[in-house]
Amino acid sequence: MELKVWVEGIQRVVCGLSEETSCQDVVIALAQAIGQTGRYVLIQKLRDKERQLVANERPLESLAKLGQLGNEVQFILRRTGPTSSEGSDQGRAPKLPRPPDPEPLKHKEPKKALTFNLGPSTSPQTRVKQVEKPLRDSQAREVSPSPPLSLAQAGPSKDTLYQQILRQQGQLQSLQGQQEAQERELGIWERAPPPTLSPDFLEEMDHLQQLLRRNESELAHVLHWENEFQSEVQREKDMLRQKNKLHLTLDKHSRRLHDTDNQSEQLERDIKLLFETKRNGVLQARPSVEESVVIAKEQLDNHQRQGAELQASNEEIEKELRLAEEQLQAKSKELDDLNKELRQCNLQQFILQTGVTPAQSNQQTEEIDFALLKPDGQSDEDSNSSILEFNPGTTAKQILGNPRSLQNPLVSSLHPEGVYV
Repeated sequence: MELKVWVEGIQRVVCGLSEETSCQDVVIALAQAIGQTGRYVLIQKLRDKERQLVANERPLESLAKLGQLGNEVQFILRRTGPTSSEGSDQGRAPKLPRPPDPEPLKHKEPKKALTFNLGPSTSPQTRVKQVEKPLRDSQAREVSPSPPLSLAQAGPSKDTLYQQILRQQGQLQSLQGQQEAQERELGIWERAPPPTLSPDFLEEMDHLQQLLRRNESELAHVLHWENEFQSEVQREKDMLRQKNKLHLTLDKHSRRLHDTDNQSEQLERDIKLLFETKRNGVLQARPSVEESVVIAKEQLDNHQRQGAELQASNEEIEKELRLAEEQLQAKSKELDDLNKELRQCNLQQFILQTGVTPAQSNQQTEEIDFALLKPDGQSDEDSNSSILEFNPGTTAKQILGNPRSLQNPLVSSLHPEGVYV
């Protein structure tokens, strides 16, 4: 990664940085690049606030902590003074007269951004050696004598270079002024208040947000009940599956119990046969008969024990089956209650549609006997077969589903003109 640092008004780019690169490494690289020794500090500037970074602080880590504000951060390399060795040497040795040539201006000659590499392969000691070597070479070239003719042909004169440097400095100052003006304008735009919205737009936005929240709540409610319904259906399927499994297990144990009973009966017959043969004296070896009797008794005990175990398991399965049947009966009862409520709702809806109030319907059922009017040309048998009997269990669906009852309307004695179907 790279880091942009302002050095004496010039932006320089330091490449090859990592998360572990410290502020000290950046300062050493920049000092070697500009060829000046001394004490330097790295300043982090955010808008109008400046903060001095310590030697072991990591610039990239501080930028990552700032987040989006990292784009507005500027790093400035500032020289605070000479080194301790330079100060002692200056105190001992007398000051030498400065040459008439404008040597300090030579360092400000390039006004463009420079790039320096801080790769992992180069250490601060190797960078110092690499910088000192070209400095020694340049000093050797300056000391070595050369003919004046070659110097004259090498490049322009010092006055031309000085004028060019002044012109570039003027351009740099104008660019810096433009940059400051743009930064001020950008700060004004950033501090500007947000645009105001109309009250109608805000009211409509609030209404839409309320609708959105209500729709989300209704959707969540519907999804919740759908999930509950699916879980109930799945639970009912599981109960039916468990009931079928219990029936199969019960049948299996019943068959095993029947087989065990048959085996026990066979053993009893064998024992009786052995006793009869013993009593008749058919068997010659008495000990063998006793052993066979003991073996038969042991087998009988084993079969009886197995029969008892099967009987216990059968009783347990019957208990589970009864429990499952009780649960199914409870579900069936709930379903019947729901059907009754549905029939009651249908009857109320039918009464509302026909215009009969509950009070009138009660009064009519208590005081009025319904009679079926016979149309012209209809026999007594047809009229007797088409009499409609109202009982409390009759639903609206049953009333509407009887076409004969609709063909023969009922007439109230209190209101002869009213016809009830």
